[in-house]
Amino acid sequence: MRSKCQSSSSPPIWILPSGFCQLRVSTAPAPGADDGGSGTVTILEAFRALVQAGFWPEFPVGFHWYAAEEGGLLDIVSEYVYQRRDIGAMIQFDMTAYVHKDTTPTMTFITNNVDTPLTNWTMKLATEYSSFPVTGAELFPGGVSDHLSWHRAGVPVVYATESDPVRTPNPYIHTVDDRTVVKEGEFSFAVRN
Repeated sequence: MRSKCQSSSSPPIWILPSGFCQLRVSTAPAPGADDGGSGTVTILEAFRALVQAGFWPEFPVGFHWYAAEEGGLLDIVSEYVYQRRDIGAMIQFDMTAYVHKDTTPTMTFITNNVDTPLTNWTMKLATEYSSFPVTGAELFPGGVSDHLSWHRAGVPVVYATESDPVRTPNPYIHTVDDRTVVKEGEFSFAVRN
């Protein structure tokens, strides 16, 4: 599913994607509240806030919601490459709501398989406008999300998530317990100014 903010000029296009569909089948019985669902809500909220503020971008901004990204990175990147679309950058929001018990919520940016200068700039921007601690962390070896297809296509990417995926991963993803009510920790979209 895609939505776009019209602009006052032509490309490049800026992409804000999230995985959103977890199929509930016997081989993958995950409801996907955090892994998929929370990133979906994050970009829906970004879209709502921009529309409500009367945002009129200089360049087109695309909001994408993907299904089955972890089933082989099935995405629309090849469509954009085939059409020779000029993509300015992409930011991925995946798993943005789970907080481990007895930890402080953080805004974490993945530091591998991303555009380092753009990620560093985004981290500085987040530090300026958020009271949450802002950190960087590497995605575990073999870890993938929709950002990777864009990165491999040469698009500058940033990947924002809820915590360090190696040191403090959400233990419930890809299980029947990936729900909004969790046994340990908290599932919330904590908001602070």
